[in-house]
Amino acid sequence: MAELTFQKYLKTYVRQLSEQNTVSIIRLADEASGTNYRIREPLMLYAMVTGQSNKLLCATKNAELYKEYHGILTTYLKEQVMAILAEGTDELPENYHKVWRSYVSVRDRSLADQETIGLIRNKIHRLQEKHEIPIAEIRDAMALKPAKYNRWVVHGDCTAVTLAEARTAFNAVTELIQEQQNPKLQF
Repeated sequence: MAELTFQKYLKTYVRQLSEQNTVSIIRLADEASGTNYRIREPLMLYAMVTGQSNKLLCATKNAELYKEYHGILTTYLKEQVMAILAEGTDELPENYHKVWRSYVSVRDRSLADQETIGLIRNKIHRLQEKHEIPIAEIRDAMALKPAKYNRWVVHGDCTAVTLAEARTAFNAVTELIQEQQNPKLQF
């Protein structure tokens, strides 16, 4: 999983907020001009970061909403809006800052997950060395696709697996170690 950008976040977010499950600026502007109030700020930011600001202005039918969008889009450049959001200044209405804070929360959670995945990878390496388990057995116990295993365990790419996959893989390795230390007797 690649690093979450504001644009990727907004695309997913406006689609989720959309009553039509769309990212079409024209359809979303129609929703925002109507009863879908929650989509208004994310839509303006999405149009701005995707270079569709003019399309949004043309499609916005609600005069009050058009005035708000026009005011922001003609006053600030994209880079200025991004700086205002990142700095948390009060130049933009609070609802725009809420969208930004939501993005930062999701982005940072993803980074924290990647750090945890890296720690789990290190634990697996230490266990493998300590208990002298062949790499092939570890790979088989993890039940990961070979490409994922190589990206994560061999090359250290912590974006190759999810946190849930990493935890499952670690549990599989610890179970393998327990089975080797306490073999079951078969009759």
